[in-house]
Amino acid sequence: MKQWFMMKITREEFDIEVDKFLTAEQRHLHNQFLLNMMHKCTDIVLPQSGKFEGQTTNFAIPEKQEVNAEMPLGMASEGLLYDHSAMLARMRYGAWEMGLEGSSSNAAQLLLMAMQNFLKNIVTAVVMKRKDFKRKKNGYIQKLGMPSINPWYSKIGNDILSDPFESLLVDENIEGYLVPNMRRSPEEVERETVSLRLMSKETVLAPVSLYDLIMTLKLYPSLVSSNFVNTVNVERIYARLRQPNCEI
Repeated sequence: MKQWFMMKITREEFDIEVDKFLTAEQRHLHNQFLLNMMHKCTDIVLPQSGKFEGQTTNFAIPEKQEVNAEMPLGMASEGLLYDHSAMLARMRYGAWEMGLEGSSSNAAQLLLMAMQNFLKNIVTAVVMKRKDFKRKKNGYIQKLGMPSINPWYSKIGNDILSDPFESLLVDENIEGYLVPNMRRSPEEVERETVSLRLMSKETVLAPVSLYDLIMTLKLYPSLVSSNFVNTVNVERIYARLRQPNCEI
């Protein structure tokens, strides 16, 4: 059917191929479908014959083209993330292009969560490159964006930053059970905060830019595991840096 619409085969060749797959009743319904589809198409209006009359260029060609404000923008132009309904519609369209039946709502929700987590990792890596942070024994990152410790106090600062506190501990009396650990007093937390402030250096940084993003992607290549996706987006970032007003 696609080749027939593209005028690569004739109607007779199309009917011969259809007869190989459809029964007589199915062929009748198929013909009705084609007729209804053709009736819905708008008829081509031929231009009326007449004498050519030239017009003044100043009145015929406008100086500026007005932009239709009612035209809806795409996700890339709005700068917004997909919601569940938009993600589900995009997945169903992709499934239709690949010849699949469709996509479920759970798959769209899972892909939406993966996209949010992917962007969160990139933003976290960009901020970690610019600011200090605190890491627990289990690798959990907290206090992201705290001021950097002065190098002269790096030894003391590392001792303070290495927080031995854990929310759960193994009870030695009862094997296999976890018990809550004793929380630190407000005085200890306040003393730690004051010490970190005194040993830190306040630096005014510029807003996050595309330079920070490109340097972060080079420093942490595992953020974008796909080499194709990484290469395409790096080229887009470089193009945006050279031509900021260009829509890419």
